[in-house]
Amino acid sequence: MNRYPFFPGTTSFIYHADILTNVEKLASRVDDIELVLFVAEKEDNLPSSDCLDNIKEIAGANNMGFTVHLPLRLSLGNTDEADRVSSVTLAAKIIRLTACISPRAYIIHLNENEPCKENADKARTVWTDLCSTSLHDIVSQAGTGGYLCIENLEGYDITHLDPFLQIPDIHLCLDIGHLWVQGENPVRIIEQYAKNIRVIHLHGIHERDHRSLAFMDFDKVKRVLDAIRAHHFSGVLTLEVFNEDDLHTSLQVLDKWADERGIER
Repeated sequence: MNRYPFFPGTTSFIYHADILTNVEKLASRVDDIELVLFVAEKEDNLPSSDCLDNIKEIAGANNMGFTVHLPLRLSLGNTDEADRVSSVTLAAKIIRLTACISPRAYIIHLNENEPCKENADKARTVWTDLCSTSLHDIVSQAGTGGYLCIENLEGYDITHLDPFLQIPDIHLCLDIGHLWVQGENPVRIIEQYAKNIRVIHLHGIHERDHRSLAFMDFDKVKRVLDAIRAHHFSGVLTLEVFNEDDLHTSLQVLDKWADERGIER
């Protein structure tokens, strides 16, 4: 039985193997697996119908679920209309493709390159309008069950996402690691956005982002986890790391926190 008030999860890139192999190996270790999907010019890792059937069977046998991370290189705020529409079409296609596994959330980046810091007010207004249109279009084309979550990125302030969180059925994927990179105080952000958060990404920093929580000062991690618990967060907390050692040691950090707080196994 899960001892945490949230669903602990990790990514589908822990092992150097395909998505199905990762799901098979991780199903007994976590309650949620983030299927990290990509589409490049000559290849992609979009699961086949047979793969999704197998994934669904594994989930049922292990009482676990999934989030789906849509491709990083979507350009939902692109002023090139053809690129923007192409990104909307791809996002909607993947949502429809994976609907059969009933994801707990779809995670989306609005833009690979967010323009606000280049041209403050005017660029931000244009970008906000285009992203809003794209989000409405995705929901209209695919339907998301209210589970579309915008992830905050380190390249701009989280408040730039505020207009989108007013859109019905749009939520926040709060990436704590990105806040740490920015030098932000995650506890303040959790308090400010508690009602909007459906998914949390948690990972440490060591030479680069997305490393084990063991690299972080334990008190900093405790403050974040205490804030999450205090605000009764019961969604998915994804340990967004990409190798087995980082996952293992991050889970140990979660257990250490739970032990200190008297949360029974």
